[in-house]
Amino acid sequence: MNITDFVINFSLLLISLTVAFCGYYVYLLIQDWRKVLRQTSAILDDTKLVSSSLASPFTSFAELFATFRQALLFVNDLLSRKKPTKKLIAKK
Repeated sequence: MNITDFVINFSLLLISLTVAFCGYYVYLLIQDWRKVLRQTSAILDDTKLVSSSLASPFTSFAELFATFRQALLFVNDLLSRKKPTKKLIAKK
C-alpha cells in the first residue's frame, strides 16, 4: 500500500466519521426539539385552561352589569313617560 492509498483511505475514514457525528448530532437535536414542543404544548394547554377559568367570572360580571344597566334603562324609561292627562282619559 503506497502513500496515496493511505491518504485516500484516511480521508474517507475522516469524512465518514464526520458524517456519522453530524447525523448523530442532528438526531439529538430533533429529540430535543420534540421534547421542547411537548413542553410548549403542555404550557399552552395550561394557559388555555387558566384563561378560560379567568374568563368565566368576568363574563358573569359583565352579564350582571348588562342586566343592571337594562333595569336602569327600563326604570328611567318608565319614569320619563308622560302621565296621561284627564283629557285623554275622557276621550275613551
